[in-house]
Amino acid sequence: MFSGFHSEKKHEEEYFDRDLTLVRAPALKLMLRTPADLKDIAHYGKFLLEGKGLLLALDQLEPEDQTRARDYLSGISYTLGVSETEVSPDVMLYLPSEVGIIEA
Repeated sequence: MFSGFHSEKKHEEEYFDRDLTLVRAPALKLMLRTPADLKDIAHYGKFLLEGKGLLLALDQLEPEDQTRARDYLSGISYTLGVSETEVSPDVMLYLPSEVGIIEA
């Protein structure tokens, strides 16, 4: 599975020399987290609000807490238009709408 940007946004160009053009390229901050407690999940919702990606391993949580964590982040994802992908039964991937996923 690969991810890449497919944003339609225009990026500003900066000119420092007439022979040299520097262009700002889009970048993704991907947070990798394994919560030990359900309380950690609230902080991960803030990552999504900031436009960051999140790769979340839920294997350290009890099954009931895994369900609660998925429900909480699903609500935030739906509201923000964040894509939600199950990588494995215990691993979830949340990406901003500007980032596409290519499954190979």
